[in-house]
Amino acid sequence: MMKFAKLLCVALAALLLLGVLPFAVSADEGEVIYQNDFSDPATLADFDQHRVAFEIRDGALYVVGPAEGFTDDPQQGFFGWLIYNKEVSAADYQVDVDVFNAHTAAAIVARADLALVGDASNNHFAGYIGFLANDAKKGAVGGANPADVSSYLGNFTDMYGQSSVQTTGTEPGCNIHLSFSVKGDVLHLVISDPSDGAVLYDVTCYDDNWTAGTFGLRVRLSTAAETNIGNLYFDNLKVTALAGSKPAETAAPETKAPETAAPETKAPETKAAETKAPETKAPETKAPETKAAESAATGTKPAENTDSKGVPAYVWVIVGVVAAAAVVCGVILSKKKK
Repeated sequence: MMKFAKLLCVALAALLLLGVLPFAVSADEGEVIYQNDFSDPATLADFDQHRVAFEIRDGALYVVGPAEGFTDDPQQGFFGWLIYNKEVSAADYQVDVDVFNAHTAAAIVARADLALVGDASNNHFAGYIGFLANDAKKGAVGGANPADVSSYLGNFTDMYGQSSVQTTGTEPGCNIHLSFSVKGDVLHLVISDPSDGAVLYDVTCYDDNWTAGTFGLRVRLSTAAETNIGNLYFDNLKVTALAGSKPAETAAPETKAPETAAPETKAPETKAAETKAPETKAPETKAPETKAAESAATGTKPAENTDSKGVPAYVWVIVGVVAAAAVVCGVILSKKKK
């Protein structure tokens, strides 16, 4: 009987681990920080315009020319940017945007330092850029120089030590989807075809000069042969926080809640659960986001947990069954010892 009880405990532990695994994996999800389909011209107030004039019309964000007081000089490479004028709490996030009719450079700006962003030079975006190059035929990843924001830090090398400047197979006048993520010191740029999702460029680089900041869009107005003025427009801007490994790490303590809940509910019977139920306020949206352990212990709104954190309902069933079986196992072992 003792051997059987030990085997049962081992089996229960294995089942508990298997129940936890899907929870840890599915917890790596982010929340939308900002989204704009540029259907409302009033949303242009969400951004500060630098060096270049932008306009929202016909459901898109257009490049209309140099800002007042600036002159577009194709030979010098005149750049400007549009920066979201609020701080972003998440240091790690992904920016996605569609770019249509691009004739020269177009970029996503990430981790821009609002205190340093300015108009004095082509590089005062004060952060990272993932971009379609000047000839509209290549992609690249680079950044501003934190020691001197008026200068460019350079185009980075990829994870293999090769230049991030790589061909995309595109031409001036192309339509592309830019997806640029910053996660710790990892910078990941994907350029794809918005019509079918085909990947044209996929490069990962590493740099830790800019650790946090807001986001935006950057363009070069013209080259000697091509111009973005009156041609290029952006659409479907979306910024998503990257949960990274942190939710997966915090998931482990959360799985302990069902184990401790079993003995707690036996001592005071159901009173502990009754007093916690009104405190958790199940209808509030905060419950699934910040009190996952409490909701697991009291059993509140498993459906909401599945939607917001991607935790399948069967995981909670498995954990509950395993917890109950663990109590039975403990009783058997204690009786055997006596």
